[in-house]
Amino acid sequence: MILLKWFAGPNRYFQGKMGAKRPAGAVGIKRSKARATQLGQTARDAETTRLVAKVDELRWELAYLRARVVILEEETAALKDAKVIAELYGLLNH
Repeated sequence: MILLKWFAGPNRYFQGKMGAKRPAGAVGIKRSKARATQLGQTARDAETTRLVAKVDELRWELAYLRARVVILEEETAALKDAKVIAELYGLLNH
């Protein structure tokens, strides 16, 4: 019987006899670490939410700027066409 307890390991043998060994205040430390982790997670969640909103805002701005580029390219093409037409009209009238 003693041999079986010895093979089970000293922790198992002594735990039943003397109770679990735990330093004083260990429960409080675990709770405070858990709370700090929870607060850290909340802060990370808030930061993530802020960054996702910023990315979304930048995507909208990029889409607007792309549309604006297309409009400007069309206006530029129209102005070039108008310039060519004006030059042709000028040549025809001389």
